[in-house]
Amino acid sequence: MITALTKLLPIVTIVGGTAASSPNVKAQITKVMQITKVIATQQEVSDIAKLVYLDTVDGTQPKPENFSTYLKTNLRSTNGSQRNNSTDQWGSPYILVYDKGRRELIVASAGPDQNIGTSDDIRASYPLDHALTANN
Repeated sequence: MITALTKLLPIVTIVGGTAASSPNVKAQITKVMQITKVIATQQEVSDIAKLVYLDTVDGTQPKPENFSTYLKTNLRSTNGSQRNNSTDQWGSPYILVYDKGRRELIVASAGPDQNIGTSDDIRASYPLDHALTANN
């Protein structure tokens, strides 16, 4: 049985490699990778917004202009990843906005198109139920 599997493995590898090189399969793989990046970024944006919210509760919220440094200092990479935690899955910096009119903080990613303010932006917000300090 093992001998038969050993003989079949190279054939399966060649067939699988050939199938993976077809344009249709490549397009499907690219689509799945893009969806995976969006989901990962949605989770990161949500986690970052929560972190910022907790820091606003104790009065140590970051300034939007120093947000990249704040993220590099306060986020730890998981599973040994060397990815820059201050940027999204496409390499664009995360953005922090304190919307005083709506009384909320917003953390955003520019999304797959890497342009902020478009329909594919990924964002999370938290209400600010206390007065913002003069740091903003």
